[in-house]
Amino acid sequence: MPELKWREYDFVECLGILPERDEFFESHFFRMEKDDLVLEVTVWQYESVVAISLSQVSNRRCFITIYFAVRNKIEFVNEKNSAILRFCDIITVPNRFFYLEDKDVFDRDKVKNNQNLELCIYPHLELQFV
Repeated sequence: MPELKWREYDFVECLGILPERDEFFESHFFRMEKDDLVLEVTVWQYESVVAISLSQVSNRRCFITIYFAVRNKIEFVNEKNSAILRFCDIITVPNRFFYLEDKDVFDRDKVKNNQNLELCIYPHLELQFV
């Protein structure tokens, strides 16, 4: 399993918050509120796995969580009218530990996919597959 290609600073710049880290620096957790939504992003850099959860500020119950393996990289796209984190060549997975049972996800010859996920922070919070 390849190590994730990403820059923590890109997340800090895009989201405008510092991460919480676990004691072994294996995960980075970002939490922000915007547009009456709570966005939580967890990055497990050594496993190349990311989880994104959304909930409402007023309710706090998570209404969606997506786990995915990033097979290429995460890039920050900062333009005049938008701020986006683009997760390149992703495969949705059932949980953080999927690779214990399915080691083929990172083999691009066995699992073909060319799907990206974009997390737009500005001007509005949006999550879309592209």
